[in-house]
Amino acid sequence: MKRVFPLLLLAACFPRGPVLEGEADPNTCDETFDDHTHVGAIDVATLERLLENPVDERPQRVDFVVVWVTDAERRVVRFEEGAFYGFHDQWYWFRLMNGVSACGSSATPERGRRFATIAEIEQDLKDRVVLPLDLTRTTDGRVVSPSFYSLSLRASPRVYATGTLFRYIDPGKADRYAFEVAFVDEVTSEDLHAIHSTIEAALPGGAPLTWRAVSPAQGALATTLEDSGDSLRVVRVGEEP
Repeated sequence: MKRVFPLLLLAACFPRGPVLEGEADPNTCDETFDDHTHVGAIDVATLERLLENPVDERPQRVDFVVVWVTDAERRVVRFEEGAFYGFHDQWYWFRLMNGVSACGSSATPERGRRFATIAEIEQDLKDRVVLPLDLTRTTDGRVVSPSFYSLSLRASPRVYATGTLFRYIDPGKADRYAFEVAFVDEVTSEDLHAIHSTIEAALPGGAPLTWRAVSPAQGALATTLEDSGDSLRVVRVGEEP
């Protein structure tokens, strides 16, 4: 999910459901398919191309999915193209609907069709009573994959982590970066450090990265980290890095 929603809508934005299993190899990823993400190290020009908000708006924002969160050898961050995606899970089912496996998932892709955009898929599904994969519709008509959010929030070991990267620009000063994970993400200290280090390593010029705790549960973790002397930089909602 990309925007801030009222608490009553969170269940619809992060639906529960079984993990979609299949015959795909969850340890591989076809990078020849253009899924409108940028993988790994990113420069400023690419970041600005991917932004979900105007380039002159402060702070700049780009959404991400960290794949293979608990696998240090494979773990990677994918920055999503803001003009292409409206919700994090669309990356997952855009790949699957185009016959390509979703990196980290064993779900069997749909075969025989190619779609250029999310809108094309939604139009194709418009009049279907039974949707492919595990896709379902929310009360407002959004097509969503519960499996993706289960892999992001409830699977053990954890496969995905979703969130937003923020870039703060002040004349005469070095750029500052912060990230947040989903409000409902009761992230553990171990997973948080894995997510943080993966994103920080991808930032332009080796810039330091701050975590923004956005929920009560995350705030409690932030306090624990601060009290323990942990070196991870932390701010709360309303604070800047």
